[in-house]
Amino acid sequence: MDDGAGDLSTKTLSKVDDFQKRKVQLYQHWVRPKFLQYNYMYNYRQNYYDDVIDYLDKRQRGIHSDIPKPQTWAERVLRQQKTGGVSAASCESYRHYQCKKDDKRQVNTLSNQINSHNYHSRAYTFRKYSRLL
Repeated sequence: MDDGAGDLSTKTLSKVDDFQKRKVQLYQHWVRPKFLQYNYMYNYRQNYYDDVIDYLDKRQRGIHSDIPKPQTWAERVLRQQKTGGVSAASCESYRHYQCKKDDKRQVNTLSNQINSHNYHSRAYTFRKYSRLL
């Protein structure tokens, strides 16, 4: 009988040891990854201050230019895309022309959807509040 009791205590001890091994350590400190996927943050100078730095460089060289104005995020994105540039060969290619055509079609489609939404929302508002108007 002593052997059976010894086996039982060994089993419970092994269960406790297994639990200790599987236990999650929540107190570990977070280690910053070496390669951060946010390239925008790494290029913060280029995205945010580039026009001001260009202005200061030109002024130091004696070239007159306009003082840069504050820009919205959309304007900064457009400026960033402009600096990438498009080669002359790609401008005349069929693919580039097709992209422009697709963009134009998408703008027209979105415009029609917005007009449809405005029409139906006005009709709904008029029906709902017709007694008040």
